[in-house]
Amino acid sequence: MKKFSWLMNLMLVMGVLLTPLHAVAEPLLQGEAFVEQILMPMALADADEKFTWEEVEQLLAAAEENGIQIPEEWLGQPQIMDYGYEEEMLKLIMKCKYGVYPLSWPWDVQLWWDERRYELRGEPYDQGNLRRPLPGEVTEAEALDIAKAQGMDLMAYYDHPRKTFEEETCVMERSFYQPLGTTDPAERVWYITIFWMDDDMARYTVILSPDGVVKEAH
Repeated sequence: MKKFSWLMNLMLVMGVLLTPLHAVAEPLLQGEAFVEQILMPMALADADEKFTWEEVEQLLAAAEENGIQIPEEWLGQPQIMDYGYEEEMLKLIMKCKYGVYPLSWPWDVQLWWDERRYELRGEPYDQGNLRRPLPGEVTEAEALDIAKAQGMDLMAYYDHPRKTFEEETCVMERSFYQPLGTTDPAERVWYITIFWMDDDMARYTVILSPDGVVKEAH
């Protein structure tokens, strides 16, 4: 009985070892991974800022193979289907993962996207006045929580219908930067705008200092 059990285990191990490599499903490439492994190499193969029509078709086919669902209405945009601008195609892929409003993407993703745009242009990266919070300062998640609390107060103040931040129509744009004309790190701010795509009235702006103090809310 023990001999039979040992033989069965050996056969199972050999079966795994002999499984063809192509039978093991490869992970799908989405968002940043798709851009870095497929889109950027194709874009940087020449100095042109546009993809050819054949390249656009290849990218769309690769996106479909990787499970990236691109809404039909987006494919009608002239800059994608007629001209194939590389930056627009990059934005298209990222919108599929993070949403239609680039300023609502996670802050690290926005900074990553900004770097890729410079790379496409063949220019050294210049972050301008964009910044990352330093250790011990208010994080992006904390800044958004403060902005939500301020948003609730503003709804009550303006007597707007009560909205929730979990609704699919809710958009929270965010950025962390050094205001132009300033050099003191203490003057950096989180600038957060909250609005709902189905409500033209409810739109709130909250500006925070690096330590989370509300400088403006309206």
